[in-house]
Amino acid sequence: MHRLLQELAAVLSPGTVVTDVASTKAQVISWAEELLPKNVSFVGGHPMAGREVSGIDVADATLFRERTYCLTPTAHTLPAAVSKVCSLVEIVGARVHFLGAAAHDEQVASVSHLPFLASVALMNTVAEDSTWNDAASLAASGFRDTSRLAAGSPEMYRDICLTNSTAIVGWLDKYIESLQALREQVAKHDKDIDEIFEQAQQRRLEWQGMQGIDECD
Repeated sequence: MHRLLQELAAVLSPGTVVTDVASTKAQVISWAEELLPKNVSFVGGHPMAGREVSGIDVADATLFRERTYCLTPTAHTLPAAVSKVCSLVEIVGARVHFLGAAAHDEQVASVSHLPFLASVALMNTVAEDSTWNDAASLAASGFRDTSRLAAGSPEMYRDICLTNSTAIVGWLDKYIESLQALREQVAKHDKDIDEIFEQAQQRRLEWQGMQGIDECD
């Protein structure tokens, strides 16, 4: 992103509106304000939609339809530029969601970046065991769904971790603490562990209802 913004800065016409689709915002906005000409408007953007595969061969015209599309304008962003990007978001069928860069990075660390790292840890943990070749034939939809994100772009997620490390580390600490608590209950044969499962089940169903998700889709 830094290199791309440097290259763009040399060729942009006055009044140009630049936006992005990067998964982190604070660092990208900082680079944009540093590198782009003052007569150019930058509107930070991040569509909350994607797949673990990339490239033109897997392009999907409906990818953004009914999805949340984050926009993170700053005090320096011209309203006309924001309006123009909003129109683009609506054209691809997404829903605009405004928030600050810091809030964006904190929130996506929990619901996007943490799930990827959890998926990576799961995949590497089981695949590095000597029983993996046999166990792999038993892995079904549960393993497929929870390990799917590990198939994502290593380069992209590397850059996500480099540009949002503070928020990600904070959520990793909380996740590790939660896993450790579960480990203790399993180790102690604690029959009350189902209370945690019920709590998670209820929260998942509530979120599912908020999103209008049909698990049969």
